[in-house]
Amino acid sequence: MLLLVPHVVLATSAPDRYATSVGPGVGDLALLGLGVLALWALAPSLRASRWPRLIERMARASYERWLTAHRLTGVFVIAAVAHGALVDPVLHRSTLLRSSFSRSAASGHSPTCTESCLARYFIPLYEYSVSDVRRP
Repeated sequence: MLLLVPHVVLATSAPDRYATSVGPGVGDLALLGLGVLALWALAPSLRASRWPRLIERMARASYERWLTAHRLTGVFVIAAVAHGALVDPVLHRSTLLRSSFSRSAASGHSPTCTESCLARYFIPLYEYSVSDVRRP
């Protein structure tokens, strides 16, 4: 997340004949989504911020709500990969770089997609409830 700041500031490239407005738009969507989810992940440690009500609400969210939002991370990372594929002119010229970019994206997303889409058919789910909480 920290490397996205210099990326946004320094991201310039030579003019690309394949360039469209879709690539930067997808990148902005990915940056916004990942930024909001990172803020949510840090919310419990940010309770003394300028927006205490918003941060407290985010920090007190239930686990199920957090898990749903956490699964959205994969969607925003896929948007970031699409942004890289659409915007980077070097990927259009280099077959080796394009294939390694595609392989790393596929190997990073295949476990998440498998777990999200297929795990419910192969991994049993158990109902449980917490009967007691002991805080040390």
